[in-house]
Amino acid sequence: MAWRSPRRTEVDPQIFPGARILDVVNKVATQRPSRPLLSDLAELIETVPALAALRPLFENRTMRIEDELYEDVYEVRAELPGVDPDDDIDVTVRDGKLTISAQRSGPDENCGRSEFAYGSFTRTVTLPDGADADEINATYDRGILTVSVPLSDEHRVERHIEVVEIIAIDDDVDIDDDDVDDADDDLGDTDVLGDTDAHGDDHRAANGADQHEHA
Repeated sequence: MAWRSPRRTEVDPQIFPGARILDVVNKVATQRPSRPLLSDLAELIETVPALAALRPLFENRTMRIEDELYEDVYEVRAELPGVDPDDDIDVTVRDGKLTISAQRSGPDENCGRSEFAYGSFTRTVTLPDGADADEINATYDRGILTVSVPLSDEHRVERHIEVVEIIAIDDDVDIDDDDVDDADDDLGDTDVLGDTDAHGDDHRAANGADQHEHA
């Protein structure tokens, strides 16, 4: 079934001062789901002076990154201009994830209008298979942080895990103590008989030796 756009209501800006706001609202309400919503809201904020204070809420303040996967290395680059790599950047690896954190200090009080993004920034990416976390290195050059993650076949080894079946014991099965005692008695009788036979053999052997001497 084809998607049909609802009918839009056009308002003359000369008659109603808030026509521009209504126009954007109509666009948001009737747009296709694939069209980004923030683009229209940003357009509204840019064109309506009364909403200028809301501009920071819709700005993209996330750290912009790009990555490339080669045969033997995985590279992540982050755009971080105006920061001190020694004090303002932190790169960590944990549980197969690479996290880049940065801090950019705000301008002084004498600064006028500023559209730069300040504060804390954090991005986390999942490392590919074969990543060697012990050999990761990071460099900072002209505002770009580059993190290189070596890939090795040693960390790509496929391991087969043995599956062990757990057999549950039925709690309703009781062991008769009398049977255990009888088994112990039988074992004791066997030992006694064995000892008796051994002594009898020794006694017969001694008698035979005495008779041989008398003869």
